[in-house]
Amino acid sequence: MNAAQKTERLLWQHPYVNVFKQFKIEDWKKASKEGDVTSTIDKILKCTVYKIQGSVPAGNYIQFPRTTTQSLGLTGRYLYILFKPIPTKYFVVHVDTVAEDGLVVRISFSNLFKEFKSTSTWLQFPFACHAAKGSVEHFASLGAKQDFMGPAPLAQKWTMLVLDLHYILSMYINRKYSHLKNIRLCANLLVKNCFTSDLSYDPRLSVRQARVLGIKCVDENFAPMPRDMNFFLPKNKEWDELYDVVRFPLEHPTSSRQPIHLPFDSIQRDDASNNQPLFCQKNQAKDKHRGGLGVIKSPRREKPKTVDVSRKAGIFSSTTNMAVSTNVGKDLSKRKIVTDLPPVGLSMLETTAASCSDPGATLLESKTGDVHVFVGEKSPEQDIVVHRHFSGKAKGRQSVASTQLTTKRTTIRSARSQQKKSSSNEITKASSLRRAMATLKPDPILKLRRVLGFGGDSTNDIRSYRSISKWYPCASSGGSDIVVYAVHAVVVAMEVVSGVQHFFIGHTEDVRSIAMNDCVGGSPSILASAQGGAGGIVRIWRFETQKCATMIRSQHATCMNALAFSRTGAVLVGVGRDGHGKTLFMVWDTSAALRHGSVNVIAKAHSDVEIHRIRVCPTDDTRMVSCGRDNIRFWRVRSNQLRSCSVAMPTEHSFQEITDVTFAPLGIVSPSNHVEGRDEDSLSVFASTNGGFLVEVDFQKVVVRGVHKLLPSVGQEIEKDETMKGISLNALRFTTNYLITGSDDGVLRLWPLDLSTVFLEAEHDGPVVDVDVTEDAEKVLVSTSSATLGYLDVKTRKYKTIMRSHTDVITDSCMDGLRRTISTCSHDNSIRVWDFDNLRQLYDFSTPDDTPSAITCHPMLEIFACGFTSGAIRVFHVGSTTVLSEHTNARSKVTSVIFTPSGERLISVDEKGTMAVYNTSDVEHVGAPLLRTLPKVTAPGKAYGPNSIAASPDGQKIAFVGPNEYTVTVSTASMLDEVLRVDVSTGLKLEPDILEQKPKVDQPLQVSFSPTAQKHLLVMTKANRLLKLDVKSGQLLSVTEDIHRSCATAICASSDGSYLVTAGDKLIKVWDYDMSKDLCCQTFIGHSSPIHTVLFTPDHLTLITVGEGSVFMWDFLGVTNTPRSRAVNERNVISLRASEGRQIPSTNCEDKSDHEEAEKDQDAVDDEEGITPRSKPPAPSHPDVDQSSAWIPPETLRTSDLDASNISEFTVDANMMNQLAQNKKREGSSSKKNMTNLTNKVNDLRFVPEKDENEVDESYDSVPVKVAWMAKSQKSPMKESPRPLPSTVEVANFAECPNVLSHFSPRLTVSQAPQRTYAAPAGQEGLELKAVVGYNGNGRGNLAWSPDTGVLAYSCGCVVVLEKLTSKEKFNLLGHTEEVSSLAMQHDGQILASASGSNGLMRSRICLWDTSTLSCRATLKHHEYDIVALAYSRDDRFLISMGDYRENALVIWSSFNGLSSPVILASTHTNSPVHKVVWDPATPNEFVSVGADASVSFWMLDEHGTETTLNVHEADIPDAIKTDETNERLVHFTSACFGEDHILYVASNTGFVSAWDTSTNSCFLHWRADSAEICYMKSRGNRLLVAGASRGAKMWGLAGVGEVRYASETGENLLMDDELNVNAEVISGAFDDSLDVGIVGTTAGTLWYLDWSEHSTVKMVTGHKDKITGIAFDEGNYFATSSEEGTVRLWHLHSLELAVQFQVIDHACTSVTFSHPCKSALSTSMTQPKMLSAGYKDGTVRVFDVDKLVLKLKFQPHTASVTALEFAASNETLLSGAKDGTVAATSMATGVTMRVLKDHRGAPINNIACSLRNDHPAALTMHTSASNDGCARLCLLCGGDRRVSVWDTEWKHDVCNMIDWLTFPAPCFAPDGSQLPKNHRKSISHLPPSVCYFHPTNPDMLIYCGYGMTKSLQHYSLTNRKVVKSIPLPNWAQCMAVSTDGTLLASGTGTRLLELVDANHGTFQDYSGHSGVVEKVGFSPDGRLLLSSSGPELFVWKVKH
Repeated sequence: MNAAQKTERLLWQHPYVNVFKQFKIEDWKKASKEGDVTSTIDKILKCTVYKIQGSVPAGNYIQFPRTTTQSLGLTGRYLYILFKPIPTKYFVVHVDTVAEDGLVVRISFSNLFKEFKSTSTWLQFPFACHAAKGSVEHFASLGAKQDFMGPAPLAQKWTMLVLDLHYILSMYINRKYSHLKNIRLCANLLVKNCFTSDLSYDPRLSVRQARVLGIKCVDENFAPMPRDMNFFLPKNKEWDELYDVVRFPLEHPTSSRQPIHLPFDSIQRDDASNNQPLFCQKNQAKDKHRGGLGVIKSPRREKPKTVDVSRKAGIFSSTTNMAVSTNVGKDLSKRKIVTDLPPVGLSMLETTAASCSDPGATLLESKTGDVHVFVGEKSPEQDIVVHRHFSGKAKGRQSVASTQLTTKRTTIRSARSQQKKSSSNEITKASSLRRAMATLKPDPILKLRRVLGFGGDSTNDIRSYRSISKWYPCASSGGSDIVVYAVHAVVVAMEVVSGVQHFFIGHTEDVRSIAMNDCVGGSPSILASAQGGAGGIVRIWRFETQKCATMIRSQHATCMNALAFSRTGAVLVGVGRDGHGKTLFMVWDTSAALRHGSVNVIAKAHSDVEIHRIRVCPTDDTRMVSCGRDNIRFWRVRSNQLRSCSVAMPTEHSFQEITDVTFAPLGIVSPSNHVEGRDEDSLSVFASTNGGFLVEVDFQKVVVRGVHKLLPSVGQEIEKDETMKGISLNALRFTTNYLITGSDDGVLRLWPLDLSTVFLEAEHDGPVVDVDVTEDAEKVLVSTSSATLGYLDVKTRKYKTIMRSHTDVITDSCMDGLRRTISTCSHDNSIRVWDFDNLRQLYDFSTPDDTPSAITCHPMLEIFACGFTSGAIRVFHVGSTTVLSEHTNARSKVTSVIFTPSGERLISVDEKGTMAVYNTSDVEHVGAPLLRTLPKVTAPGKAYGPNSIAASPDGQKIAFVGPNEYTVTVSTASMLDEVLRVDVSTGLKLEPDILEQKPKVDQPLQVSFSPTAQKHLLVMTKANRLLKLDVKSGQLLSVTEDIHRSCATAICASSDGSYLVTAGDKLIKVWDYDMSKDLCCQTFIGHSSPIHTVLFTPDHLTLITVGEGSVFMWDFLGVTNTPRSRAVNERNVISLRASEGRQIPSTNCEDKSDHEEAEKDQDAVDDEEGITPRSKPPAPSHPDVDQSSAWIPPETLRTSDLDASNISEFTVDANMMNQLAQNKKREGSSSKKNMTNLTNKVNDLRFVPEKDENEVDESYDSVPVKVAWMAKSQKSPMKESPRPLPSTVEVANFAECPNVLSHFSPRLTVSQAPQRTYAAPAGQEGLELKAVVGYNGNGRGNLAWSPDTGVLAYSCGCVVVLEKLTSKEKFNLLGHTEEVSSLAMQHDGQILASASGSNGLMRSRICLWDTSTLSCRATLKHHEYDIVALAYSRDDRFLISMGDYRENALVIWSSFNGLSSPVILASTHTNSPVHKVVWDPATPNEFVSVGADASVSFWMLDEHGTETTLNVHEADIPDAIKTDETNERLVHFTSACFGEDHILYVASNTGFVSAWDTSTNSCFLHWRADSAEICYMKSRGNRLLVAGASRGAKMWGLAGVGEVRYASETGENLLMDDELNVNAEVISGAFDDSLDVGIVGTTAGTLWYLDWSEHSTVKMVTGHKDKITGIAFDEGNYFATSSEEGTVRLWHLHSLELAVQFQVIDHACTSVTFSHPCKSALSTSMTQPKMLSAGYKDGTVRVFDVDKLVLKLKFQPHTASVTALEFAASNETLLSGAKDGTVAATSMATGVTMRVLKDHRGAPINNIACSLRNDHPAALTMHTSASNDGCARLCLLCGGDRRVSVWDTEWKHDVCNMIDWLTFPAPCFAPDGSQLPKNHRKSISHLPPSVCYFHPTNPDMLIYCGYGMTKSLQHYSLTNRKVVKSIPLPNWAQCMAVSTDGTLLASGTGTRLLELVDANHGTFQDYSGHSGVVEKVGFSPDGRLLLSSSGPELFVWKVKH
């Protein structure tokens, strides 16, 4: 068919094809359907649509054409699909396309896919189902942390999907689209039609609009959509109001308004371009590219453009080394969506409009009007800040685009109501505030000057130094004098002669490779650099200006390891790794990179071949050659296809690894060195190997021309000598005159072209890994693996080292300011001294046998001291390179060493917390003798580095973290005498006995002294707080929050006290010291590793920052001032509002000046007296209290008193505090002098030693603690409209728990968590927790389910069980020590919050779990008692925790940001107990609490900058629902939920539900929805689900509720739609958004799956409700448990599923046992039925036939409770023991009790054991006449009085004789030390029980445990009649079990531990997890499993053999 015929054939497809009409879908002849496919009339579209639904998408679909063997043959570029997803369901669409080469490629998209996946024939795109705009779900999702992946939301619109098939195949498969083969539309969706067309229609564009816009024909791509293709549009309606359009690819893929959590390459709605026609979008895009004057767009761009950094001044500009951006911390206020940045400059034209596509980019304009673009690790919460300076007339003006600085200070003002203002006034005020905004000056304050270092990764691997150094190739511009190399994330261009450095900054990871073009034909110099890490980021720079022209991100690359430019720079080749670990080969077109910033992918390939080097042919840009392990491969690009072929290597040689490859003229290597025979256009490829071979390959023929072996001294061909070992070559270069090689022996060799001999060589310390040569071949650049960079001048034969670096991580550094040197120590076992001015290495101290860990320089002498990992301290003299002193007594790693400023003392700290002080006053002559050593003074651990100790500027004091991780101590520097101790933990006020369990919320990590004028101690904490403390008093002066996103690593203050520098997150921040400016910090990037040292030079002109592999030197441009007074800025003083806090009243100027004078006088007195050690740490004092609210501080300063994040919004009554202060003055006569000196000033808080009578001050391990009283104030009613909370509020205490089911009440337990445990070392554990059986029915709200992710979480005891329903995997989260009361899961399912209760002195705990990593990310402690409710806000920014009736504390926490623990934003106390809190889904900052006495409170969280205010309105309760007149009981509101139309539904304990209008906070409707208390509610649409004490769930229809809002209705017209029943009261639940399916938890310990559509219930989890009293195993398939609830349950041993349950109503089951697996003595041919016996509290015994599941026997042999059961060995007799000590033997044949033994009467029978062995010693059996049946005869009875009797029995012959009576001695006092009365049987219940068993393998041995003289397990010999072995235990055993082989023993303890004992070696291991006393344990018959129980908890452990 010719082209004309083909064109004519395709004309019928123009302009579009209606697929449904063309294939006559109504006949189903040309199309096929499968499954549930129906046609229906859509009310919105007014036409027929097809509904495809079904649970399995693959079985319900519509397909075009009818069979897959046919083809549609549609050639249209665009595919239009008009469909609507069915809410809450998943759908799938498959589109099969054909490429021009015939390849069939399937394109699938679905909301079931979570990420993009691709193969060579299949592309899977995730489809993001957005909620319809304007719906509640849409507004609720704004700012929420969800990714829109998953089922379609309830609110859905008809969607027009437009797929560009040409783009998809070209971009993802590198194929050219031909035609469409078939379409398959799978469930669940509604579909109207499908179309194909070559035109890009716009559904929003009408014909009239098209005419106005000048569109006259459909050939243009902005044509209006035809009517039958479009949706029906009613009059006066906009298209976007009713429908959505989704285009792929997006027109605005990088819009900042798109959700940041969407996966890459997802099909999604483009909110940035919605609501406007495509034509307008295109024009706007063009206008934006043209750009307005000074407009900078968002840095997240698809097509990056050129960004000018500086104006051209020769090769480099003087201002290009500045790297500045202001980093603003996380803002807890509502996030604002930023699309474009404001105008900032004049040079931002179209080349700078889209400068960089990196979303982490920060733009900065320099003083010359240009812009810097730098990239750092930036979280989505960070703001983008642009600093700009104008030149010329505009100089001094600045424009800052950012949100308000979110660095939080704890200056908290009283709550005030906010007045509403008009929008025009707000705009005017905002503009005026911007003009008046105070910033840190100058801007920028730092300028990068020098970088010391070379290479990356900090390893000795040769790949770390390969391809990262080049000569600048443009020799005409003096390029031979410039070396370009990489230092971690920075590319440095260094002028060799002058040493001046210029920087290319923008990478975020270490640079792996750099490449440059050859500047052929006057082409500009292009530099490309590739970094490691995900994305394979490659940056292309303009070399002369150091500007990033564009950035390339490869979507499938995980790293990019090698780059190569063509000579002209038009082609760039990159080699890296893809996500599957394969080699990724990329070829880019970079010809327009400098002009337009555009880079296109020419070709790419994936290969299994390993590639180390890549070169582009100098004569053909489409051909390349690569080398790697065992391969040389040629590559060629043709028709956008990348093909390769390998070179066949000679088989007679083993070449191993090919290390380098290069091009050279053909025949350049010859013995005679003839050049006449060479063809100038012919090329050879030369490759070097690590075996010393030089392989020559013909480039045209791709064959090996020759192989040469290079020897150390002589070069010759391989045939001449094969015995000599060749050189291991790493690098290879050719010039016109010689060959350059670098090898592993560290020698650089220059060979003549005939390879006859080496005529020049240079030896290095390490292997030479890379070489480069200048264009004139006069200088050779050398890189070595020893981190050196140098060059050899061939003409002068001189070698010069350009740069050196450590080869491993730098651990510490210091500076000698007098000699201007920097000393560094590293893990490479070296200490190096560097010249500060020229970066030369002056000295290298090598310590091969020890690794230096810390270093410090002497302040005046040329001496430094270094600490080592071995614990040694050595003092070195630099000039003489000698060791002046050495101390090797320490045995742990030295973490820090410092000299005092005077140089008279050297102080060291080791990892175990030992501090030592050395006398260095005459160190040059006598060394450094040890003066004092103090163990356990500093905080032990590896987390504390060199910055955890600091010396004051005057040299008199030192500060350090210790003696524990929560305190900071100040001591004298001379002898380490303690002066002050401050506790800076953020825990609450703890009781004295709780020291061993202090909260680990916040810890000090680093300390530093401010200059002498300020007299501040700076403390950096783990929670990113900067604390400023007064050095003398310990008073807290200020707290600055969010210094860095993660923990700060270094801190330093300027000597004049004007500036503060911190390091963290690989960033450097320079702060205004007082934090008094609007923008008080500037942020600088450049480091790619953590920064551990920040220090100023003595002249204050340079700032030095040291990372793990490099040293940066910055010019400090700040203005140094004279030392300022000690006056503290009033804005930095903390003003606290909490009843547990300390408030500092505000003062006026007169008071401030008076205070400063008094302070100077006091300072003078302190200086005269000097420093004297104190006997105990001083206590913080307080100024005189005036009428402002204040609180008398505790004796020891804690950040629970001073941290605003832990403080509520209330203050206690000031009058009361004044009265208390006056009483203290009268009582403390010894403190009158101190009290008279107190003044009520802002700037002075001192310590008063007085103690309140209600305070206790104790000390344990030198850690002061206190117990402070809690203040109450008079009540202030809250009955009006929403307003800020009053300053005083009554804290109501309720003595009794509310009588409702909804309020959590913990199980009564007398056990305490263990004080210490003996855990097994990692990898040596004997047990592993396999499963937790059951659900805690005592919890409330302890169930969480994410329908989107399929993650189910529930609690059992103190364990949180996380189950992934999709994979049926269960994980046990262990972190709590008390019963878990409540759970809450974020809406994105990423974080799970669990709350556990208090026990004695232990406070409640909230753990935040990462559901993906199953790790505890943070632990929160605030509540004193139990927590009854947890709830996350709709956007997951806030977490509410509600305390129980004993404290009524409501606390609002910030969200977890992934780096630091949440902080308290607000807290208060309610007037009555709260049972439920629920967030308003429509308003993220509002929530409702309901509780006792029918209380409903509406809360609103106001955010003003960094402050948070909590407002409340207590609603008026109608009298009709206030009381229950029928039952005459109080009404309590127990549950609540929000519905549609701003309606709140509140349920009560009487079963009533009331409806509230949230706009007026009033009730307008109520009705009885249930017969009993309602504990759970949820509403969606017109349905309301209620569940609770009625043991069921009811579904109510809410149609018409909104209409009766203003009418007087009682709810009689509401109808219940459906009801489902369960087995117990419902106390928790979780349902999907449609309320179709859900999960509920009951008090019976069960979880039920409810399906309303199928009206079915399925039990998911089952467990016991009450305490488990017995565990028994059969022969291996089942085990049984008994419980006090009266049930006996039979479980599958391996699946842990419940098989059968026997229940007796109102009778507690106390014991259970199985019959033995042996045959009957009477009938050996028939086995007996399996029997299960259970004993009950009323003395009855029931025997069940397990095979038939029937009750076989019931008898009552006892009058007391049955405590033990055991079948005899023959199973014909059952032995039962009772609480009164009697033992009955009952026949299983008749049910008659044959004998009752009363020998143990008076003490309960703890256990009965019958031996199954018949090989006991003969002396033990007294009668042998009838013992020939082979059955065992011995049994034992163990009583609670520590007596054990052993019996010889043969029940069928009425033989029962006692053969031994054992009495184990015990002391006359109880374990707690109390005296035991003699012969008092009642005391037995207070002692550990006695348990005894036969040894399973030794017939002569018994194993016994119980209360005795020692805690032990005893082995008793029956024949020797004595204890032969005793195994000590750390705790008293409450139960015991023996494994089948007798090697392992298990015991449960009263301290909640399960102990596993090795019986052979006597060792044991502790395992925690239970929340109470471990009362029952048992091994499975095969010994592989161990069961343990505590209360209703049942744990299954896997025994590791």
